[in-house]
Amino acid sequence: MASRTSAATPNGKTGKGASTRRSVAYVAGRKHTLVERTGRAEQLNIEAESTSAGQSRAVHRVGAVSQGERVVSARRTPALFCPFASGLNPRVASVQPRSVRWAVEQGLVQEGPQADKLARAKIAHLEALVFHDAAEDVLQLAADWTTLFCLLDDHLEASARGPVQLQRYFAALVAAFRAGESDSGDDPVARALLSLRPRMDALASPAWVARFADALDALFDAFVAEERNRASGTVPDLEAYRALRAHTVGLGPQFLLGALAEHSTLSPTLASHPTIVAMERAASLAVGFANDVCTYEKELAAGERHNLLFVLMEEEGRPLHNALSHAVTLHDAEVHTLTALARDLPDAGAEREALVRYASLLRRWVRGHLDWSAQTGRYRASTV
Repeated sequence: MASRTSAATPNGKTGKGASTRRSVAYVAGRKHTLVERTGRAEQLNIEAESTSAGQSRAVHRVGAVSQGERVVSARRTPALFCPFASGLNPRVASVQPRSVRWAVEQGLVQEGPQADKLARAKIAHLEALVFHDAAEDVLQLAADWTTLFCLLDDHLEASARGPVQLQRYFAALVAAFRAGESDSGDDPVARALLSLRPRMDALASPAWVARFADALDALFDAFVAEERNRASGTVPDLEAYRALRAHTVGLGPQFLLGALAEHSTLSPTLASHPTIVAMERAASLAVGFANDVCTYEKELAAGERHNLLFVLMEEEGRPLHNALSHAVTLHDAEVHTLTALARDLPDAGAEREALVRYASLLRRWVRGHLDWSAQTGRYRASTV
């Protein structure tokens, strides 16, 4: 859920001491040149522009990875629009190392290089950049879940499970979570997920836990749909991809954790209001499309079909640079949609304050993800 950086300096030139090598990728029968640049790099730039309202319109541009790393890039990535304010929960200083230790204890990673890599990813910082005021126990729960989610994502990418086996695996995971017990033996993913259940029971209502399980079902169903596409060689069209991406970005469970953290849990009736559902979708797609824009180099090179740029290139026959530009336009449109919907919230009666906080939470996901992308090493290109 974060960005991959490219190798252009702010003036559009390759950094001093860099070297360049070209390669190609084929999408929709067309040849697209990818440029590998190695050498010096600069960090992601954040430019601020004044708006008429006096707020800061942050423009994120993908910069470069650290010196000596190599990244595949077609050209400088366009700016992503995000007008929302940044923030950070100071409790992250203690939450982050505990989250890494938890992952080691659950068997998700091993001590040494794996744990060190996880620590560099600063996953707890993502939650802290979104849940500014969360109590430490809730922030810890959110950080641990997100660590599991990210490691599960890595596990699935490397897994040889087909769609049928994957569906059975996920069904067993959710059933075990709902029951609060599992006979999965040595599976670290199941063990880690089950370890979260008592902590959720202590912090939230049974109805909230049931909604979290429903969110897991929706997330895992989308993962299975992606795996079916891979198995059949299917590239989804844009609308099908949008429907998938709204789930696979993983914000369904995060919205529930955020509501718990910010004391903004909505009643089932209000949570199902069309405006709230549309706001959640816009926030999810904004974050998902931002991720696609920032990670397209790695994913196109690996032949990953579930990336917005690949879909645009395959369905509409766009060249890479045009698909990239259009993907940014689609991202920005979701941000504008979220902003417009938040200006016209439904009548919530006694839940008005909770709804206002919840709307703020959705905006903070768009901002927090971009800020985390500027800081983390998790999605940088591998050193080769």
